[in-house]
Amino acid sequence: MRGPSIAMAMRIRRRPSRRSGVVAAQLLPSRPRFSSCSVIVPCRADPPGHGLACATGGGTLGQGRERDKPCASRSMPGRAHGGRAAAAGGGRRALHGVQSDACEVGVIAAWRRSAAQGPLLEFWRQRRTALTTPGCGRGPSGRASRRGHEVTCMPKMIGSLSAHPDPAVIGAALLVCILACATTALLFGRMQLAERRDERRMALLWQAMVGLVLGGGAWTTHFIAMLGYDPGLPTGFAIAPTLASLAVPVVAATAGAGLCRAEGDRRRHLAGGAWAGGGIGAMHYLGMAGLRIQASLRYDALLVAASLLTGMALAMAAFRLAARGDRRGRMAAAALLVAAIGVVHAGGMMALELLPDGSLPVPDAVGDHRWLTLLLASGGAFALLSGLSTLLLLEAWEAARRQVEEADRLRGLAEATFEGLAICDGPVIMTVNPQLAQLLGRRQPEVAGTALAQALDPGPDTSLADLLARAERGPVVASLAAADGEVVPVELRMRPLQTSAGPRTVLAVHDLRERLASEARIRHLALHDPLTELGNRAMLRDRLAEEVALARALGRSLAVHCLDFDGFKAVNDLHGHASGDDLLRQAALRLRAEMRETDFAARLGGDEFVVVQVGADRSGAGRLAERLTATLARPFDLIEGQQASISGSVGVALFPADGEAPETLLGRADMALYQVKERGRNGYAFYHDGMEAETRSRRRLEQDLRHAERHGQLELAYQPQAEVATGRVIGFEVLLRWHHPEHGPVPPDVFIPLAEATGAIVPIGTWVLRRACAEAAGWREPLGIAVNVSPVQLQRPGLVETVRATLEATGLDPSRLELEVTEGVLVRDGERALVVLNEVKALGVTVAMDDFGTGYSSLSTLRAFPFDRIKVDRSFVRDLGTSAEAAAIVRAVVGLGRGLGMPVIAEGVETAAQRDVLAANRCGVMQGYLVGQPGPIESFEALTSGSAGRDGAAGADRRGAEPPEGVDLRVATRL
Repeated sequence: MRGPSIAMAMRIRRRPSRRSGVVAAQLLPSRPRFSSCSVIVPCRADPPGHGLACATGGGTLGQGRERDKPCASRSMPGRAHGGRAAAAGGGRRALHGVQSDACEVGVIAAWRRSAAQGPLLEFWRQRRTALTTPGCGRGPSGRASRRGHEVTCMPKMIGSLSAHPDPAVIGAALLVCILACATTALLFGRMQLAERRDERRMALLWQAMVGLVLGGGAWTTHFIAMLGYDPGLPTGFAIAPTLASLAVPVVAATAGAGLCRAEGDRRRHLAGGAWAGGGIGAMHYLGMAGLRIQASLRYDALLVAASLLTGMALAMAAFRLAARGDRRGRMAAAALLVAAIGVVHAGGMMALELLPDGSLPVPDAVGDHRWLTLLLASGGAFALLSGLSTLLLLEAWEAARRQVEEADRLRGLAEATFEGLAICDGPVIMTVNPQLAQLLGRRQPEVAGTALAQALDPGPDTSLADLLARAERGPVVASLAAADGEVVPVELRMRPLQTSAGPRTVLAVHDLRERLASEARIRHLALHDPLTELGNRAMLRDRLAEEVALARALGRSLAVHCLDFDGFKAVNDLHGHASGDDLLRQAALRLRAEMRETDFAARLGGDEFVVVQVGADRSGAGRLAERLTATLARPFDLIEGQQASISGSVGVALFPADGEAPETLLGRADMALYQVKERGRNGYAFYHDGMEAETRSRRRLEQDLRHAERHGQLELAYQPQAEVATGRVIGFEVLLRWHHPEHGPVPPDVFIPLAEATGAIVPIGTWVLRRACAEAAGWREPLGIAVNVSPVQLQRPGLVETVRATLEATGLDPSRLELEVTEGVLVRDGERALVVLNEVKALGVTVAMDDFGTGYSSLSTLRAFPFDRIKVDRSFVRDLGTSAEAAAIVRAVVGLGRGLGMPVIAEGVETAAQRDVLAANRCGVMQGYLVGQPGPIESFEALTSGSAGRDGAAGADRRGAEPPEGVDLRVATRL
C-alpha cells in the first residue's frame, strides 16, 4: 500500500504487555547520532478495520522521500488491517497520538527536508498532546475498541550510548585521566620514600593523596566522558549515588595504596591493585545507577565481567610496577592505570542498552544534567589539578627543604670539622667557620669582609698571590696572624667553588701547632730517654761523634765516664719498679747537677749511664768521677716514704790517650768500669793498656761460668767444724769449687764476685743448697751443714720458697741446716734482710753471721737480727798467740756472744796455739786446717757413717793432712 512520502517507518509486531499489548516501533534511520538508538512507543490495539499509520524515510528525520507503507498488524483471525498517514510537503507536520488508559499510541509525522529541525526528543515532549489516531486508540467515545481481535505489541528500541561520542569531550576526559594517573604514580613514589624514611605521618598523608587523586581522577574522567554522549532523552543525576560513586574509588584506592607502602611484598602489591581496580569499576556502575532517564538500563553481563576483570588486572599490574620504586616502573604504572580506567568505562558503555519507558518520570529540566555533569566534572578536574598543584608545590617545598637541609648539613660539617674553613671572594674573606674564627681569636662576624692579607703571613720571600696559587696546587705552609699577636703555623689548601653569587674560593686552614709539637716530641723521644729525659744511645752516638770530631779539630781532650749503679736491682726487687724508676729519675737529676753546661749525659738502659765531659784532662775527669760517686752514695727518698741507698762505679777513658774513635772510647771506659766492680765497687778507675786483656779474659770466664753447672764443672767441698774443748766434729761448712777445663781450679774469690756481678750466683746458689741438703739427708749421723748465702740471693725474692721446697724435697731436718750471711747485706738493705731471715727461722733453719768484725758490725745489728751463731773472721784468729790486740778482740767477741746467747765459731784455726787461746776464752766451735781441710764428702765417710777414732784418722790421711794433736775426730751431736 502506498501513500505520501514519510520520514520514518515503524514495524509493528505483537508482543504481550501488562494490559492489552504494546506495539514495537523501530525507527529506521533517525538523526545520524541516533542511528542505532531505539525508541519504544507504547500503544493500544485497534479494533478490526483500524490500522497504525507509519512513516519511514531514508536519511535524517523528515528528509527522506515521501511514500506510503502499510503498517501490518496481527489479528486473531489472521486478517491484516491497514491505514495511512499522509505527510504533506513543506513545513512541520503535526504529531498525532492516541492515548488510552492502558497505553498511548504515538504517531510519528514526517518532515520534509525543509522542516528537519525538529529532533526526536520533541516527540517525547509533545506526546501528551498528540492527536487521536483513527486506527488505534480511542474512538469518538474516547474508549478503545476491544471487539473481535486486538493487536498486542511491546515497543522495543535498543540503543547504545557509545555509538557516536563527541571526540572533543572524550579527549578532555582522556587528558584528565592521564594527568590523574601520572600524578598518582608520583604520589606513589613519595609515599614509599616517606615509608623508607620511617616518616609514618607523611606516608599516611601521601597514601590519602594517592587515593584522592586516583579515585577522584577516575570519577572526573567518567563524568566528563558522559558529556560526550546524547541519548536523545531528557537525563539527570541523583545526588546520593553520584556522591557514592566518588567516595567508593577514593576509599578503595586509598586502601590499595596502603597495601603497597611496604616494598618487596608482591602479594600485597597485587591486592592493592585489585582494590583500586575494583573501586574504579564500582564507581562506573554506581555513577550509571545515579543516571535519571525515562528509560530502563540493561547491561551485557559478559561484556561487563570482561571489562571489570581486565581493568582490575591492569590496575594490579600498575600497582606492582609502581611499588618497584624506579622511574620507568612509575611511568608504566601510569599508562596501565589510564588503560584500566578506559577499559572499565568503554566496556561499561558498550555493554549498556536503553529501553525507553513512558511509565518513568521525566527529569524536570532537560539541560540540567549537562550543567550538573559539567559542574561535577569541573569540580573533579579542579580537585585533580589542585592535587597536582599541591604535589608540585610539595615537591618544590621538599626540594627547597632538602636544599636547606643540605646547606645545614654542609654548614654542620664545616663547623664540625677540625680544620678552619673560609669562603673568599678574591682577596676578601666572605665567611668563616667557628674553627677559623677561633684560630684568629675573633668572632665570625668580625672576620667577614676582612682582607686575606690581614690574616695570612706568606713569609718574607713569598707574596700572597704566589702563596694562594701554590695552595691551589697542593698544601702549603704559612703563618696565621691571631688577634693577640700570636703567629700560628698553618697549612693551607684552596679550591674553587661555583655559587649562585658567582665564583668563590674555599680556603682550608689546618693548625700545625699540634702536629709540630708532636713531631718535636717524636724527635725528642727518638734521642732521649723517656724516664730520665737524658739522652739515649742514639743521641750519645751522634753527640759523641760530633764532640770527638770537634776535639780533634781544636786539639783538645775529652773524657768518657761509664757509670753503673751498685745495688739498684735490689731496690727494684724490694720496693718495686715504680720506686726503681723514681730512683733513676732522681739519680739523673743529681748527675746533671754535677755536670757543666757543655757536658751531656745519656742513659743506655737499666742502671747504665754515660757522661761525656768536654775539654777535660785526667785530673778534671778524676774530680768529676769523685763527685759522681759521692752524689750517688747519698740515700734516696723514694715514693711512699721509702728510702734506699746505692753506690756508683765509674770507669773513665780519655780522648785521645785511650782512643780516638767513639766506639773505642766507650768500650775502654766500660772495661775500666768492670775493673772497679772487681775491686769492690763504689769507686772509679781509669783505663790502662793491660785492662783490655783482663777484661776479655774475665768476660770469657763469665760466659764459661754460666754453663759450668750444666757441664759438671762445679763441685762441693766440705770442711768439718769441731768443738774447741773436746774436738768432736759437729758438722760441715759447704764450700763451692770450680774446675775449669782450661784454667784448672778457679779460686772462689775470683768466680764468686763474677757470679754475683752477672747474677749467675742465684741459680748456682740454689744448686749448692739442693745438693748439700740431699747429701746430708743420706748421712747416718745427723751432722749439721752450713751453706753460705750471697747478698744477691738474699735481695732477690724467692729465697725462702727455695729453702722450703729443698727441705721438703730432700727430707732434711730443718734444724740441721744453717745459712751463713755476711754483714754487708744487712747494712745495704736491712729491712728486707730482717724479713727474709725471720721467715727462714720460722722454717726451723738456723742463721749465722759470717765474717763478723770485718764489715759493718755493731751491737745494734746483733740485737736487731735473729742470729743463732757468730763466726769470727779468720783475720783475727790468724794473729792469735802473736798479737795481744787480736786476742783482745777475740776475747771480746766470744764474751759478747756468750752474753747474747749466741755461740761463737772461730774460722781459720790452723795451729794448736790458736786452739789454746780459743779454749782459754771458752770459744765453743772452731773450723780450719787444724780440724780438717775442705774436701769431697767421701773423705769424711767415717764421720758421716758413724765409725770411730781410727776411721776418722784414716779419713784425714786420705785428705792428705794429719789430724792436729789433741783433736778428737769422734762424731758428736750438734750443739
